[in-house]
Amino acid sequence: MAIDVGSAASNRASSYADETWLDRNNLANADGTIDHLETYTGAGDVVFGTLSGSSSPFTIRDYTGALTASAGFNSWDAPGDFTALDIVTNDGLGIYTEGALDYNSGGATLYYAASDQITGGGSATLGSSGSYTASAYGTGVEAGSGFQSAWARNANTIIG
Repeated sequence: MAIDVGSAASNRASSYADETWLDRNNLANADGTIDHLETYTGAGDVVFGTLSGSSSPFTIRDYTGALTASAGFNSWDAPGDFTALDIVTNDGLGIYTEGALDYNSGGATLYYAASDQITGGGSATLGSSGSYTASAYGTGVEAGSGFQSAWARNANTIIG
């Protein structure tokens, strides 16, 4: 089964910069790894993390190093751009963006904090906000389903 987590990376009505966000609209549907990440943001560094827990502080299960984003839609694949992220059922996808992350009202409770709360691991203390949807999305493979690299997926070739 394919894993997906987060909300579609699209151009949304509002944006905000230099914050860590946790969008709980679409939690991980299985245990495994995330090997493809997307966001719609302003230019600057981006860090993604898999976060566990139902309220703050959230445990940071895994995170990418800084990824460079240009303004607009961006995507990255493991293993070329980052090391695949470990994820467990019901984890959320956290994101820190230097540039302005696109979001809109509606959806689940959004958690946030100023600056990068993901890099370094441990835990992230995030405040809760209203109902919002952030442009941060990831996909991957379920544990035990075999490895399929992003390159192979895009080339319509399965490597097992």
